[in-house]
Amino acid sequence: MKIASILLFSILLIQNGYTQDSSQFQPKIFLSISPQYIAINGTRVDLEKRFKESAHALLIAPTYYFGFINENHIFQSYFKEYELNGFGFELGHKIYAEKNWLKDINWYQSYSITYNRLSFDYSGMDWQPLPGDPNLLVLREKGQTLTIDQFGLSTYIGALIRIDKNFYTDVYFGIGAKRSFANDSSTDKFAEDDFSDGFINYNFTGALLRAGFKIGMAF
Repeated sequence: MKIASILLFSILLIQNGYTQDSSQFQPKIFLSISPQYIAINGTRVDLEKRFKESAHALLIAPTYYFGFINENHIFQSYFKEYELNGFGFELGHKIYAEKNWLKDINWYQSYSITYNRLSFDYSGMDWQPLPGDPNLLVLREKGQTLTIDQFGLSTYIGALIRIDKNFYTDVYFGIGAKRSFANDSSTDKFAEDDFSDGFINYNFTGALLRAGFKIGMAF
């Protein structure tokens, strides 16, 4: 939240100090944030670089995940309480309908690849030696870690909408698929199942919908 707030404040500050004649302004970089990632405990920053004198642009979007997840989560209840830490990125190619980003609405098509590495710390069951008899094992609760490596492919259409001078919003909708590989240190493996239902969940594998919006500055 703090990272996103600082970036948004910086964007608005730059916009306020912008004095260049808009008719001469030819942006080549679009820097933005994706507010909807807060719902999945993520902070994402998008850096989009337009290829010189073309309708093509390269997208690089790092994401950082952190926070606590439990039965009070915004989308669903979880069996246990988890502490999430992780990172990821998206690498994409966007093809605009117009070369000039000064259009009020510039439609585009895009495709991308994503990777996420997520780590969840929680208390789970594991076999442990019985005190006084190391040859006898009993199930007891202890600190556990679930690690997820996730790969995805997406394609979507969207529109870069010019709001004011070099201030823009980007809305998009599309489809994709992701494959998740989970490694749970706990014997019961409940955590893997806890995150597997619904395409927005962390350990989901299968087809998915992609939709969202971004706000930021082109310069």
